[in-house]
Amino acid sequence: MAEARVLVAGAILRRRVLTMTSSAPGCRLAVESRDELGGAGALAALAAAEARTDAPNAVTLVGRVGEDPAGHRCRADLDRPRLETALTWRGGTDELLVLDPSDGASELVWVQRDEGAHGAEVISGGAGAGPRPTDSRDELEVSLEQLARCRPGDVLLLDALALGRCRGLVQAAYDADVQVVLDLDPSFSVNHEEMALVDVAVVDGAGAIAIADAAWAPRSLAVHAGSLGVWWDEFRVEGAGVDEARDAEGGTENGVAGRAGRHHDAVHRFAGTLAAALATGMDRPEAFDLAAQASRP
Repeated sequence: MAEARVLVAGAILRRRVLTMTSSAPGCRLAVESRDELGGAGALAALAAAEARTDAPNAVTLVGRVGEDPAGHRCRADLDRPRLETALTWRGGTDELLVLDPSDGASELVWVQRDEGAHGAEVISGGAGAGPRPTDSRDELEVSLEQLARCRPGDVLLLDALALGRCRGLVQAAYDADVQVVLDLDPSFSVNHEEMALVDVAVVDGAGAIAIADAAWAPRSLAVHAGSLGVWWDEFRVEGAGVDEARDAEGGTENGVAGRAGRHHDAVHRFAGTLAAALATGMDRPEAFDLAAQASRP
């Protein structure tokens, strides 16, 4: 019998962490730079693969990386046991700059590479910043090919970027009786009809507040609010992960910088582990406990 599978579609990027220190009033000086794998899709896929110790290549990641050195570093970082990749190579690899000052909150700046990888455009910083959806017919085509390998009960995990890039993928998963887990950023535009087909959406605390004020809501919502707790419907764990409200002092822990990296990484680990557990047929309480534990720093 074929093993249960998790198909992950989402962002793959390089995250460059610039640790900052004040050199003069109103001025900042970068004193350290670190390059690492980032992106909701990549981090969730790694967590899912780590949770699936029962089968080789039980997790497949679909995403886009550039035909540049950063793209090759992404591919090398994704060369892990139990994880296979189906990557499209186009343009330049997107980058997330984490400006991590020693005296204040971290800032996020997205840099989107053009199709020829000859230039870059700074998108924006702060909440909701992210690469714009692009023409990604290749990515959708590869995702649908991988979805055809799934059986009823398997899991499709998407991030907000893939939800916008791969329109129709959620409907195809629903038609194939594949469970759909969404690692959701409510600041991205969503298709309300597709949201009705999602089995569970995972958000952070700020995302939960945004959804509460929105005209739409997923059928089931899991909230990872750092040290405030993690909850999914009637299940709850107190104090799991990083305090997203308090941790804004910069610095590093476990190789991830400040609030800008640490808490969001925990959300992606939670989503990936939850998807892996659901794919194996694990009951919801056990799946929730496993995901909450895996998301701790």
